[in-house]
Amino acid sequence: MEPLTQFATSMTVVGRAPNVEPCPNQPCAPGTRFGSYLRELRRSVSGKQAWLSNAVGCSDAAISFWETGARLPTPRRMAALLGVLSAAGVATMELLDLQQRWHFERAHRGISLT
Repeated sequence: MEPLTQFATSMTVVGRAPNVEPCPNQPCAPGTRFGSYLRELRRSVSGKQAWLSNAVGCSDAAISFWETGARLPTPRRMAALLGVLSAAGVATMELLDLQQRWHFERAHRGISLT
């Protein structure tokens, strides 16, 4: 198994979501917090949606949907995102923060992890 695939597999986000409380004084519109943070992390390592979509194995449109909050990545795509961003040098705490925001957005929308 390739190291990136192995990491992404070990970071699979299935099971129970962490207890994530909404941030006080923050807008609670679905997708905005996860999407904005994903955009910030992507720009800090590459700047291009095409780079991230190619690395994750999805379309540029999917990255755009995630960043605008129109949609959320599936657990499989989220694991791939975490692996790619980790390999690109994003700090572990930032990856955990992204994952928590993803869990919160899914819970906010009533989406189960299965």
